[in-house]
Amino acid sequence: MSLNLPKRVHGSWFMVRGPERTINYQPFDSSQGEPSTIDCFKSGFSLIELLIVITLFTITSIMVTTSYVAFEGRERLKNGALQLKSDLRFVQNKAQTGDKVSNDVSGCQTTVAGTPPTQTNKSLGGWYLDLTSSAGGYSVSGVCVAKSGIAPNYTYTPTLFGSKQFTLPDGVTITSIKYSTPSVETTITHGYVYFKPGDYSVYFYRYGTTLPDIDPSGLNNSFVDTTTGFLRPNLTDATPGDDVMTIRVNSSDGDYDVTINRSGEIYETKI
Repeated sequence: MSLNLPKRVHGSWFMVRGPERTINYQPFDSSQGEPSTIDCFKSGFSLIELLIVITLFTITSIMVTTSYVAFEGRERLKNGALQLKSDLRFVQNKAQTGDKVSNDVSGCQTTVAGTPPTQTNKSLGGWYLDLTSSAGGYSVSGVCVAKSGIAPNYTYTPTLFGSKQFTLPDGVTITSIKYSTPSVETTITHGYVYFKPGDYSVYFYRYGTTLPDIDPSGLNNSFVDTTTGFLRPNLTDATPGDDVMTIRVNSSDGDYDVTINRSGEIYETKI
């Protein structure tokens, strides 16, 4: 008679079967009173499964990267439009508060410090934003007017001060500038948005070497008439609020229009 009895060898249990005395390793489960078997084989990934996982990961990474790049481009364009809108308000505020110094030490001081302070012959003519199409930025400057001569033959000499250059975000440019009334639309290559102190109206000009167009650096056709000290005629329509200047900013992700009307309202629109 052969007995199948578990035997303990070096701390492990073995089964001895029949006369052949074959030994099969089986850890003994003392809680059950019987030897237990263990599946010693473990499963893993095949090469095909690994390649599928890598491919899916690569596709997901490309999609996420593409989405982020597109989102970043749209945000740059929107930020460019909001920056231009903000800088228009910035210039508007400088004129309305009568800023005569800004970042220019000489500025447009109308009073010289002393005891007592003395008045100069200078006055603030205004502030303007200078726009050029196909450009990645624009500039801001103040206009100072010096009065000289003897009445009634005064001469008014305008000079610029506090000039500052602003740059739009990468890839964003000004592609067009348009001046519009209810009946006429004019495309401008180079134009100005002018704000006069104490005046909430906005004045629109375009660049030119002969009047009525304006070249702020030239005395003969600057914003201010050198014989009267008044603003020169501009593009503004006779009815306040009817005319607007629209500046389009563009990138590979689309267009935004920044519009300002004569009453000083400024807003941006996604095209």
